[in-house]
Amino acid sequence: MAGGDAMPSMLSTGTAGVQFLVLALSSDDSEHRWKGSCALESPLSQLARKWANMHQVPENSVGFEWKGEELELQKTAADYSFSPSEQVELLCFPKTEEFMEPVEPTKADVVVATSASVGRKKADAAKNSRPEQDQGVTEGSNKRKREASSAEAKSEKAETSKVEKKRPRDPRGAGKENAPKVAKPSSAKGSGGEKTSAPGLEEPIQFLQTNPKKAGGTSFHRYEKYKHAKTVKEALALGAAKGDIAYDWKQGFFKRV
Repeated sequence: MAGGDAMPSMLSTGTAGVQFLVLALSSDDSEHRWKGSCALESPLSQLARKWANMHQVPENSVGFEWKGEELELQKTAADYSFSPSEQVELLCFPKTEEFMEPVEPTKADVVVATSASVGRKKADAAKNSRPEQDQGVTEGSNKRKREASSAEAKSEKAETSKVEKKRPRDPRGAGKENAPKVAKPSSAKGSGGEKTSAPGLEEPIQFLQTNPKKAGGTSFHRYEKYKHAKTVKEALALGAAKGDIAYDWKQGFFKRV
């Protein structure tokens, strides 16, 4: 739906309400926009409930950020000095692991898993190089060794898969046919206010080392983890949400190098 998916207003006639534009990124990097409203003196959890009902996800999985600050949903729009005369732009992010997606393991994870596998193989080789004490090894025992070797290979494969980490994705989840569909923006306002396309996954970048997010919030702690990343892909592996990358680029919190 062009311009976002508007919800019918639940405000009673004569009640001052605040209009919100909520942005979210889906697993395919598409940006989705949704418009909703909330009474000035009502808790923001009312807005989260509307968003959750529209996209068929649990209410407790929905979180909102405003200018890098995570909003406390028990507070009201008035507590944040939001004005009914202005549209407030929020960023939606998932708060539960259920609505996060796995990412490929980083090079460091692969190195750790590979080193462990090589170490075990060397130890087994050293053990097998000793003279056979029992000269009467039967064909049955050889078969058991082959079965054990096959089981070990499967175990190593399973261990390598465990190094996969999680990164936040759009809390609507994949495959939601009723999810809003809008075109992915071709450009965003990057560092210095110039309109440029966001960097690719492997492009060299540099984040501001002084954390611009509100101290104490979850976005602040996420930024502390990924601010040393040299690429977008590395930032995602370190815990950044796709919404973080889009918002940080728009606000000029990182740049190409």
